[in-house]
Amino acid sequence: MKMIFLISILFMTSTQPIMMILILILITLNISLLIYLQMKMTWFPMLIIILMLGGMMILFLYVTSLTPNKKFIWSNKFFPLIMLTPFLPTIKPNFNSNNFYTISNLLNNSNTLMLTFIMLYLLITLLTITKLIHSSFAPLKSY
Repeated sequence: MKMIFLISILFMTSTQPIMMILILILITLNISLLIYLQMKMTWFPMLIIILMLGGMMILFLYVTSLTPNKKFIWSNKFFPLIMLTPFLPTIKPNFNSNNFYTISNLLNNSNTLMLTFIMLYLLITLLTITKLIHSSFAPLKSY
């Protein structure tokens, strides 16, 4: 949990799209690992990985192609934050309790509209970027 908190802070302060992609991959893998440890099933964390790293990577690919190439400079201003991380309060998830029902509330009837909207948004984004790639005036080029 501390690692996810620290990585999230780094994501919010990052200005380079490549670093944001790497941070997004780390956050997704950490959350998927925590969900796997809690549920003891592999399908739900795999769906999270596929959706997040599939849909969001397409968006970041487009943003990255629009931004100029800047040299990556590591800033030392986050070093004190990294040193203070062990002193954050530890939140130990209770993996022994039956929390499957709280996680499965994501798929209940009241949230299906939200999930459908998210899937449609990712599909429309994918189709739009695919159309932009095939345009001759677009910043993205298909090879």
